Amino acid sequence: MILTGLEIQRRIERGEIVIDPFDAALVTAGLRDDLQARAATGTDLARKFLAKATAPGRVLLPGPLRRLTEPTASLQDAGFEVRELALYETLPVAAGNLPALDFNPGDIVFFCSPSAG
Repeated sequence: MILTGLEIQRRIERGEIVIDPFDAALVTAGLRDDLQARAATGTDLARKFLAKATAPGRVLLPGPLRRLTEPTASLQDAGFEVRELALYETLPVAAGNLPALDFNPGDIVFFCSPSAG
């Protein structure tokens, strides 16, 4: 049986199909993840993509205004035309402009972003 995106979405909502949140968001939007390459870094994602894809082709990379050289460099080296699309810019905020938060001893705030460097 082949299910349509709408039927998959309905089954997910009823709890009949359990998939991770990333896949659920794609199904809800009527999309699918053909690559199925979970990656922790842009370099790792480029490596997994290049193992399955063949140039020439075009790749759109949405992300920060300031970014690392990867995965753009690896994709271009492999013969892909890469277009970087800046969606946001990471800016510093003075400590006095941060919201007051109720922290307790032992609480941890963890933030990391390659574009914050």
